[in-house]
Amino acid sequence: MKKILFLASFFSMYVIASPIVSHAQTELRSENPLKINEIRFNPSEPKTGELLTLHIDLDGTWNTPFWQEEIALDVEFQGPGGKTWSIPGFYTRDFQRTRDDSGDRPVEVLTPIGQAEWQVRFLPNFAGNYQVTVRAADRNGEIEQIHTITVSEGMPKPYIRVSNNDPHYFEFENGEPYFAIGLNVAWGRGGTPTYDFERWFTDMGDAGANFARVWMGQRGFLFESVTPGTYSLNSLWQMDHVLSMAAENGVYIKLCLEDYRNLSRNNPYSKENGGPCETVRDFFKDPEAKRMWKNRLRYTVARWGWSPNIMAWEFWNEIDASEGYDKPVVQSWTKEMAQYLDHIDPYHHLHVNSLGSFAFEPRLWMMPEMDFAQMHGYWRPNWISGEFGKDWAQVMIDRIAILRPFQKPSLFAEFGLVDERWYYSPLMDIDTGGVNMHNGMWAAILAGSAGCGHLWWWDEYVAPQNLWYHYRGVANFAAGVPWNTQGFEPFQIDTRAAPYDKDVDAEQLRIIGLRGKTMTLLWIQNRANTWLNVVEKNPVPPVENARVYFPEFSCQESNIYTVEIWDTYTGSKLSTRKVIVNGETPFIELGRLEKDVAVKILLD
Repeated sequence: MKKILFLASFFSMYVIASPIVSHAQTELRSENPLKINEIRFNPSEPKTGELLTLHIDLDGTWNTPFWQEEIALDVEFQGPGGKTWSIPGFYTRDFQRTRDDSGDRPVEVLTPIGQAEWQVRFLPNFAGNYQVTVRAADRNGEIEQIHTITVSEGMPKPYIRVSNNDPHYFEFENGEPYFAIGLNVAWGRGGTPTYDFERWFTDMGDAGANFARVWMGQRGFLFESVTPGTYSLNSLWQMDHVLSMAAENGVYIKLCLEDYRNLSRNNPYSKENGGPCETVRDFFKDPEAKRMWKNRLRYTVARWGWSPNIMAWEFWNEIDASEGYDKPVVQSWTKEMAQYLDHIDPYHHLHVNSLGSFAFEPRLWMMPEMDFAQMHGYWRPNWISGEFGKDWAQVMIDRIAILRPFQKPSLFAEFGLVDERWYYSPLMDIDTGGVNMHNGMWAAILAGSAGCGHLWWWDEYVAPQNLWYHYRGVANFAAGVPWNTQGFEPFQIDTRAAPYDKDVDAEQLRIIGLRGKTMTLLWIQNRANTWLNVVEKNPVPPVENARVYFPEFSCQESNIYTVEIWDTYTGSKLSTRKVIVNGETPFIELGRLEKDVAVKILLD
């Protein structure tokens, strides 16, 4: 019988993702002899690629079950060939979810079911016999149990890595390319966050999108409560559900772990709440703050590290916007936390950090601990982007060119239109066809990014305007492209030079592309088709008799190419034709170009 010294109510701190939690008292503090009472394997006969959960009835002495200095549960799985995985355990409780529509607005109601317990989650990707060593340690000592389990053949699930063939792109462990098609889906809207994610992820999956950036910050599923050492089990359960929905719909999540910019009254790191910090700068330097954060990282890895649908851990949203930002201090902190993640994450997920709008720190992206490089940027009136942000295609071309030299995958990870206060711009409501979104997505791809441009306004723009179809256009075009093995290099065609200078409308064309070993990809845009012309209702004259010359393919020997013309909005193939290059300069006739098209050129 457990002797309980302390009871705590678990609740979400922030309105955006706050469900109603009924009967939410969960036992936290415990004072019992250290003992493993029972271990249950679920399923009892696991297969490769199938989540194996250990349910562990553990007694011990601790003030909080969330800090490894108080109580640490770790399980070592030694599998075929002696390969070993060390998995941290975590304290949790299950909930039942219902939706209450009786009030002014719907709310999500979470009711605890069963008892709080310890779990360990492991994804075996190799069939065979495993020795399972369960270790627990508290202030009074350490205990251990050894079990065995057999994993049969199933369907292994590979994790996302930086490509071994081309560091500018991602790939799965099995060598298949991963191209990040999606957007920011940071938090739920209103009081029904998991229901919101179900709807959005279903729409994304139907459209072929495979990427979402989800926050665990102040407006997301933040689980670190006001009191240091207290985690919100309902928020953690919600994130479990979101991850399940992502897997069901083929969505891979870049999980952003924090976003605060000052020590608010709800911050557990603030001295006001018993934490160690007087300023945000203290957070990145104080040993106690680092200890608390590492415990949070350990819990994050324990609970979700098993999932291949975690594409990457992102430490912070726009970390340079934090109060009192000290670049060397934060870069040192980033390095330390990334190395700690490498130590505790047996699945070796990618990790990254992020900076504010158009911020650029070469030293950050040069760090080997940063697995890829990324940038944020918004059009904002009367700001530096007030002029160049009028053309999202050119923004993507210019900024991806800055990131690619780091020899890492590069992403334009946030973009959109904002007003003077950095809020949603009403101009986007005029651009009902999503021209700002479309041009940013496609230009990033053909500029050499490892994914399309990732728009920010999922809840106020993409979902209400039902613009998900834009992802179908990208997904269909991207399918089958060997992103990680072609050695793609970006290029632009100067339509002011010969032979384009003979065409009256040539200057109205923008042609960018990626040249690979046996494949060339092109995006051909009518430069006048910008979001600004749309919202200002300026005429967008079509390019008449548009054509694409490809002198880069001219050669003395005869070569035959297959040319595919793609509709970028529907993702349908408009035409397929053969082009013979025999010492001449052939061209692809496009006809009347109102918006844009994409082209695949394949060497036969």
